[in-house]
Amino acid sequence: MSFNPRVLARSAGSASRSARRHASSSSSSSSSSAGPQVTASLLLSRPPLLTPSAHPLESAYYAHSSSVRSALSNPAPTQFYFKPGSLPLRRFQRSQHQHELETFGPRLAGSAPDVGDVPGEAPVEEVARDHWVKEDSERGEKSLERWPEEEVYCLVKDGKRWSFPSTTVEKGEGLDEATFFLRSHILAGEPSIPQTAGWSGHAWLSAKEVEEKLRAQGDEKVWEAVKGMFGVAEGDVQA
Repeated sequence: MSFNPRVLARSAGSASRSARRHASSSSSSSSSSAGPQVTASLLLSRPPLLTPSAHPLESAYYAHSSSVRSALSNPAPTQFYFKPGSLPLRRFQRSQHQHELETFGPRLAGSAPDVGDVPGEAPVEEVARDHWVKEDSERGEKSLERWPEEEVYCLVKDGKRWSFPSTTVEKGEGLDEATFFLRSHILAGEPSIPQTAGWSGHAWLSAKEVEEKLRAQGDEKVWEAVKGMFGVAEGDVQA
């Protein structure tokens, strides 16, 4: 998968026209070659790979709600769901008592049920949330595994300056065929930059990192114009 700067100038009638269009009010803008140059850019992103980690307040609220729900709910009809004396029933009884022990303490949980010797279940392999980040850490900002709980966006480097992948609208291409920003998401694979693109590198950055790079090189106006596409409202400050 690759993205070419010449492809970005066409929306093909189906691309999202989600950003502002800086066009001249002159009625001859599509036919005159003396007008301002129009540029179409691509906002390419990779959606989050993982659900966000719960905030301590969220975890506490969930634990409290779960304990209240357990206290008010009726006992599960085990005779309906399990065969008497079966291994699944004994495993369920043991897990229920363990849950009550952890939630309400030993005084309310009571004594453990007599379920005999219950063989353990097959172990489940757990992978750390930052496993793939560490595996691909050598690639740095070029890694698509960065910030797995956030959406990351592609910036390209032209010499020493960072920008969004973009191209100019050439003569003969109507203004109705070009938009300033085309919103695009990666569903699979990883884009590559062709040598003819003229870019020296690329990076996958969080919204905060995009803002930092643009502001550091004096492109505050660019960030202010596009930050709404990153979900940043007027007056919001990136944490």
